[in-house]
Amino acid sequence: MGGIIAATQTGQASRRRERMAATAQSTAYRGEPGYAQTAACLLCVQARDDEAVLLQDSHSIMALHGYITAASLQRQGLDSPDALKSSLDRGAQAILQRLDGEFSVVHFNNLASSLTFYCSTSATRPLYFQHTTAQTVVATEIRQLLGVGENRRAMNRTAWAQHILFGHQLLDMEDTLYHGIRRAHSGRIYQLDVRTGALKRHAFPQSLAIDDTITREEAEAKLVDTVDNAVLDALRPQHMGLALSGGLDSGLILALADRHLARQDDTARLSTYSIGFPGWSMDESAVIEETLCAQHRRGAFVDGTRHPPSSYFEHLSQATDLAPLALTDCYIEMLGPVMAKDDCRFRLSGLAGDLTLGFGLSYLAEYLRTGRVYKAIRDAVGFENRQPFSLTTALRRVYRLCRPAKQSQRPPPPAWLPAAQRPAFDAGLDRQADYVAQYGRSIGPRMLLIDAFRAGAWSDIAEQHAARWGMDLLSPLTHQSLIDLGFALPHDWLDGGSHNRRMIRDATAQLVPDSARAYRPKVAHNAFVTGDKALLRFADNPSEWRLVDEHLVSPEHLATTIGKSRSTGQIDLGLSTLLRAEHLARRFD
Repeated sequence: MGGIIAATQTGQASRRRERMAATAQSTAYRGEPGYAQTAACLLCVQARDDEAVLLQDSHSIMALHGYITAASLQRQGLDSPDALKSSLDRGAQAILQRLDGEFSVVHFNNLASSLTFYCSTSATRPLYFQHTTAQTVVATEIRQLLGVGENRRAMNRTAWAQHILFGHQLLDMEDTLYHGIRRAHSGRIYQLDVRTGALKRHAFPQSLAIDDTITREEAEAKLVDTVDNAVLDALRPQHMGLALSGGLDSGLILALADRHLARQDDTARLSTYSIGFPGWSMDESAVIEETLCAQHRRGAFVDGTRHPPSSYFEHLSQATDLAPLALTDCYIEMLGPVMAKDDCRFRLSGLAGDLTLGFGLSYLAEYLRTGRVYKAIRDAVGFENRQPFSLTTALRRVYRLCRPAKQSQRPPPPAWLPAAQRPAFDAGLDRQADYVAQYGRSIGPRMLLIDAFRAGAWSDIAEQHAARWGMDLLSPLTHQSLIDLGFALPHDWLDGGSHNRRMIRDATAQLVPDSARAYRPKVAHNAFVTGDKALLRFADNPSEWRLVDEHLVSPEHLATTIGKSRSTGQIDLGLSTLLRAEHLARRFD
């Protein structure tokens, strides 16, 4: 495991080491800290094994958290973290955007009084920062920033309103739910001039050019080969645990990982962990057993019916200072204690495979290439979903801002939004319009779509779940090499609808059992939340809700939604979103 916290003060000496040490130690599951200090910058790194590196000489210091793939290092003529540091010392910061893997980097050049920080496009090693003209602090966790100076758990009210409407998709994609704390965009280089306090951002140069020289058969082989290389790069020498569902992504990772581990006669280095729901329609135990049988394995199973999701929500909010986003957060938390008991040091995950191996990126890129931006958002990968936490809904609303700024074209406020909160909602729209404008009319929409994917807040809680149980998250399907390939292939090869993720399903016929490759809607998983009676008990007193007290949700709408859920005996999914947000809201000052 590893974590980073860095602090600079403009034109002054760095913060006292004792205060920084106390901040770093606020996260009990991290390892012993190491320090590097110059006149204007102090870096603290907490690390175990090879997942964090701290390098220092008389001119500069660099902290690296996570791993960079060997192939991408070699392509840049680098052979070690020391070589990367030397490149950054020479001012070659753009090299960071040409590296692949799951990592974040903080680099301070003492001679140039320049602080650079960057997290890779995988979005699984996030960086948060707080920047003022007097001070900048960068950290891998929000709670580390909350421990600096006089910082309080103050609400970013505009972000909270957007969070409830869009789920985890905020209109200002650097925003967090905490006042004054920002989240670094994955793939974007941040450079701070410590002398002036000026902070510059350099966007990722994503190519949308389609490869019209490749055949369908060649593309299938290249897709599997790219995933195979990503899995190989992710494998660690210590004990790893794979969260194995009944789906294609984790089944493919298992097949490819076993192929590499078998060559080393070391398949025992990887164990699998699954969740069963005996008697429920969402149970995929039989499919999981078939996947295990194909690899001549036996895996550990946890009974998912023993504890409802409500038993995890408050627990997760306290553990991560983030709002649980989805049912998978509960699944991860179920497996954490079992993996920790088996001394797993790393958790392999199929996170974001539906985007990088599926139709999402390719479909949107096709519309961008042909200039049909608004149709891309109206149709967004075939979903016409009315749920308030839908990414599709968020993007559709956001893209209306790219049109002329007439009040009639603004998205209407949601029904649950109190009238007093409308100015904050409008302010968020204005801020997003300014964000688009800085890129210019021609590339603003394109950058916004890519940034929406790279905002990456969905990965933060998964990474912190793993760390809480003493593990580092490994997500090979988020690698930039797969993102590039997804943008380069014709969208009808990775079609949506009934042919969901057609190419990867066809390409893996010899690797993954048919049952795991078959398309199965995830709707049945909603029963895990909708049947949770404990959530209704939590909703008993709407007048005591923090979201109501802060005028973020109208009590009338909340009472109506709760009443509807009580009459049917099932939780409305929109109410579930509010319940998860309320658990976190109660932790704010």
